[in-house]
Amino acid sequence: KLWDVARRKTIATLEGHTDVVTSMSFSPDGTLLASGSFDGPVRLWEVATHESIATLEGAYSSFSPDSNLLAFASNGKIVKLWDVRSRETITTLEGHTDSVISLSFSPDGALLASGSFDGPVRLWEVATGKTITTLEERTDWAFTVFSPDGNLLAYSSPDGVKLWDVATQETIATLTGDVRPATFSPDGALLAYLENPELFSHEIITGTLRLWDVAKQKTIANVGEYAGLIAALLLGDSVWFSPDGNLVAYLSPNGIKLWDAASAITPSESEKNTADVNSDGVVNLQDLVIVFLSLGKTGQSTADVNVDGIVDIRDLVKVAGALGTVAAAPSFPPQSLAMFSAPDVQQWLSQAQQLDLTDAISQRGIRFLEQLLAALIPKETALLPNYPNPFNPETWIPYQLAKPADVTLTIYTVNGQVVRQLALGHQLPGTYQSKSRTAYWDGRNAVGESVASGLYFYTLTAGEFTATRKMLILK
Repeated sequence: KLWDVARRKTIATLEGHTDVVTSMSFSPDGTLLASGSFDGPVRLWEVATHESIATLEGAYSSFSPDSNLLAFASNGKIVKLWDVRSRETITTLEGHTDSVISLSFSPDGALLASGSFDGPVRLWEVATGKTITTLEERTDWAFTVFSPDGNLLAYSSPDGVKLWDVATQETIATLTGDVRPATFSPDGALLAYLENPELFSHEIITGTLRLWDVAKQKTIANVGEYAGLIAALLLGDSVWFSPDGNLVAYLSPNGIKLWDAASAITPSESEKNTADVNSDGVVNLQDLVIVFLSLGKTGQSTADVNVDGIVDIRDLVKVAGALGTVAAAPSFPPQSLAMFSAPDVQQWLSQAQQLDLTDAISQRGIRFLEQLLAALIPKETALLPNYPNPFNPETWIPYQLAKPADVTLTIYTVNGQVVRQLALGHQLPGTYQSKSRTAYWDGRNAVGESVASGLYFYTLTAGEFTATRKMLILK
C-alpha cells in the first residue's frame, strides 16, 4: 500500500504478488517502487499511476543513485543491471556460485557490491561489468553497506564487520564478534550493526542493535532489540537514520521504534576539557565567545581547542559541538543571546560548511550554530526604544530585522522637519541593540549643529517596513 504522509491516508493498493512481500524500495527520484516477495519476481511499480510496469525474474533489487539502473539477482547466482528508461537488461554480472542475497550501489553509482551464500563479497565496476576485487565473506548472510561518501564499504566477514577503504582497497578496521552491518549515519560517523543475530523463523532475524563510532572504533550505544525480515535488513530497509542523524528508526519485536542517536554522540572527557576554554569547569556560551574573540590568533592559547597552532573556525565548531548532548533544540537565555549577532553566526556557519567537517562532534557543532542562528533571528521587524531617554547630547536607537533590508533612520522635529537622516545600509536579519551595532545619533543636525532641547521623532525604514517613536533631549 502507498500512504500519503501529508494527508495521512492510504492512496493506493498495489496488487500482484502471491506471497509475503519481503522488501520494498523507492527509486531515489521517487518515481518508481521495486518490491520483492517469496513468490519470486521483483515487481516494478510506477508511483504516479500505481501501475506495475515490469516483472523481473529474480530477487533482492537495488536502485542506482541516479535512478537509471536497477540491479537484481536473477536465477540466484547472476546479477543483472536493468535500464529503467529502455526497460531492458544492459549488463549481466557473473561470478557468484551460490544465491546472491545483497546488493549495494556506491553513492556515486560507479560501483556495485554483491554478497552471496558462496562466501566472498564481489565489487563490480558498473560501467564495464567487471569484477574489481573479491572480499572474504561470511558463509551465512552476506551484508554490504557503503558509507554516505562512498569511501568505505562495511561488510560481514568471518571475523566480524570489516571496513574496507575503496580507494586503497585495504581493510582499515574490524568490528569483531558475531555482528552484521546495517546502515551508516548520514555523516558516516556512526555504523548501526546487529549483534548476535538469530533466525527466529524462516524469514525473521533477531538480535541487538548497537551503534559503532567509526573514528574511535568502539561501540558507543545499545539501541535496542531488533526483529525484522532478513531480506529487509540485507537491503537496508529495516534500520534508518533521520536526515540530520539525530534519530534512529528500527524494527523491533513490538513494532517500529525511534531512538535518540544524538544522545550517544557525546564528547569525551578530554574533548570537554579542551572545550572549557576559560577553565571554569563547564562548557558554555562564554567559551564560544572567547574563541570568537580569539579568531586568527596564533601560538599557544586555550582557545586553540584542536591545538593546531591557530584559533580558527574549527575550534569554534568544536566548542559548539561540546555545548549540547541532546537532540532537542537548546534554550538560550536573553542575556546569553546578547553576546552574539546573527551576521556573525551566519558567517561562522558559512565558513564551517565550506570545510570537510565530517566527525560527529563537528556535525553537532554545526547543528548547534544553526539553532543559535535561528534563536537570533527575530520573528518580526521592529523599532525599539532609544536609550538613554531623555538624553543629552547622544543616544542609541536599537531595532530588529526579521529579514534582510536596506535600513534608514530619519529624525524629525515635532512639526515634521527632517533634522538628520542616517543611512545604515543593507543589513542581515538580527537584533541590533548593543552600542556597537545599533544606530547612533550624536544630537546634531545634517550640518553638524547641536539641536535644541525638546521632543523629536525617529522613523525606521527597512524595506517595506516603517515605524516611528519619540525621544526627548533635555539640556
